[in-house]
Amino acid sequence: MGKVSTTTITAVELGITGGNLVTAVTTSPAGNSSNRRYIRYFFSDTPDVSNTNYKGFSPTYVVQDAPYSKTFTPAELTSFGVSATGTLHVRVYGDSFFTNDYVDPVSNKRVFPNLNATTVASKSVTF
Repeated sequence: MGKVSTTTITAVELGITGGNLVTAVTTSPAGNSSNRRYIRYFFSDTPDVSNTNYKGFSPTYVVQDAPYSKTFTPAELTSFGVSATGTLHVRVYGDSFFTNDYVDPVSNKRVFPNLNATTVASKSVTF
């Protein structure tokens, strides 16, 4: 198993542009070309979204700029298991290059053992 990520999330901003979800995520330490950081998004229709309470999640993204900007299309969000309608709640965590996520055979939920729990509260947008 890999180690818990040393990447913490210090700020998350969300917006809607042209029907797409636009995000800006600030990490500590900041990501750059010589110090790559890794993050993962979690999505839900409730404000208590977390890495254990979610409707969908993204793959791990490589952060090489500060803040990191990522735009999600409605089709992308649908592929993660969430809808780009109504209010969407988002939470972001620092992850590791080798994420080691797996499905727990008892709970049948995906587990993300390398996430850094130091993050900001969930943010929301309305489509």
